Amino acid sequence: MRYDRRRGAWSQTLSFAPPEVALPQEMVPFLRFISRALPGQSMELTVHGPTVTQLTAPINRAAVPDSWDSHEAGIWADAFDHLATLQRMTGHFFPTPPDYNLKDARDAQTAISLLRGEKVDMPNTVVSLGVDRREALDQVSGGRLAFAAKYQAMVVTFGQHQIDLGPGIELMTIDKVLNMREARRALESDGHATVRLRIDRTQPAQRYLGTDLPHPDTRT
Repeated sequence: MRYDRRRGAWSQTLSFAPPEVALPQEMVPFLRFISRALPGQSMELTVHGPTVTQLTAPINRAAVPDSWDSHEAGIWADAFDHLATLQRMTGHFFPTPPDYNLKDARDAQTAISLLRGEKVDMPNTVVSLGVDRREALDQVSGGRLAFAAKYQAMVVTFGQHQIDLGPGIELMTIDKVLNMREARRALESDGHATVRLRIDRTQPAQRYLGTDLPHPDTRT
């Protein structure tokens, strides 16, 4: 920082070197700052001493790295904030994995919604179901089908770290079997088949935490 007392002018250069190992919440303030430190904005600095001096100067250069898009710092601030929030909610703290990416951030955001008691739409358009009895295959082939899958634990993984969110349920409505002919042949020859089912586009698959199944024909 340089301050010209005679002219009352000042300038400063900021730099930040992220540590090799850091909790996600340590990265959020820095990323929030550089996402908003854009040309056209101004920075104010208050110096406390015998008197209080307030200095204001325009920002003339973006603080984001040259290789980043202008909005990228904000995206990464949100990404680290999602993981930090999930860690606070679960009490499971660990450094940000070196390969942490935006998909991991979306997983963290989904986990937060689940812990808040929300139902989350899943992106799946096709699911696979193992079948080892003809009766089960006939039931699947009977047209439109809705079912619920119960899990003893829903787990999200970040690098080598796993967070158990607790038991959960997935709800799916199927409108078509995609490989019935192949599944019947596999069941006849091997005694087991994998059926590929297309999820109804008007009713996305949903996931929520808990053990209570919804009332039949109820989707909210």
